[in-house]
Amino acid sequence: MRNLWLLFVIFYKAKAEFQHNQFRRYTCFITNDDEPSDCTLTFKDDTERTAINDNGCFTEKDATRDQVLTYCPLQCPEAESAYVMLKHPSNNNKCLAFFTYNVTRRKNDWFLWRSGKCLFEEIQFDIGCTFPFKKNTNLSTVRQEVGDAK
Repeated sequence: MRNLWLLFVIFYKAKAEFQHNQFRRYTCFITNDDEPSDCTLTFKDDTERTAINDNGCFTEKDATRDQVLTYCPLQCPEAESAYVMLKHPSNNNKCLAFFTYNVTRRKNDWFLWRSGKCLFEEIQFDIGCTFPFKKNTNLSTVRQEVGDAK
């Protein structure tokens, strides 16, 4: 049994790599019928909710898609990945994943992009960012913990 415990501790401390997620919400409202909707970023966690009104969104022409995309930062620097978990209302047929909205990495942050008719919709996107969390790989610490377990 002790050997099994030793094997588990060594694997857990030396090899295991974990991830943790943080969640954001972009809520977009129409303020002027002739302009794209304005979006507000909200950070969602267990302790507080913080909103960013000056969202840092910008517009660029995408040559491969031959359309204008609006990019809004997710404030997920160093994240390994980002993903849209859901949109609300879910039956909105002007905002279609991969066609008129998605997330993409640019330099060291992730961005929600929207295009076409989706730019003029009142909609909410719940987004997750996945960050790496590496456990301590110091073998002297592992040996000490194994010794403590005996």
